[in-house]
Amino acid sequence: MRKGQILVAVLLVFAILSLVISGVISMWEGNIKSISAQIGEKQALYLAEGVAEIAIYSLTWLVNPSAYFANTYTFSFTGFWGTAKLEYNYNSTENSFVISATAQVESVYTGESYIYTRALNIEGVRTGTSAPYSLTINKWTEE
Repeated sequence: MRKGQILVAVLLVFAILSLVISGVISMWEGNIKSISAQIGEKQALYLAEGVAEIAIYSLTWLVNPSAYFANTYTFSFTGFWGTAKLEYNYNSTENSFVISATAQVESVYTGESYIYTRALNIEGVRTGTSAPYSLTINKWTEE
């Protein structure tokens, strides 16, 4: 082989290798984005469940649970930032309750921001004359 042919062959091999490596890196990046999305959705669900749990505990232990709640809870840690909104309705005459907990988590990955939202709706009845009250959950839906 001549010097020019060897140079062309080496350049061709490098070009093919760089195409293969860039394809593999692109595939890895897609998998990392997918995993990041799953983590964001789980964090949003956990946050919504945590806020709903606060409502359930206050229904169990407090005489007037409506006075206890904040409407919005916020958390943050490395890579995630989120808010949870609690809409809560307790009807003391019928002893029924409706809990709507919505959580939104923002995840930043490679300079882009992704927002994941999950919601819980819980309906039920509270019974008993003093704390701890008994709760019967009739409906639990996740969105």
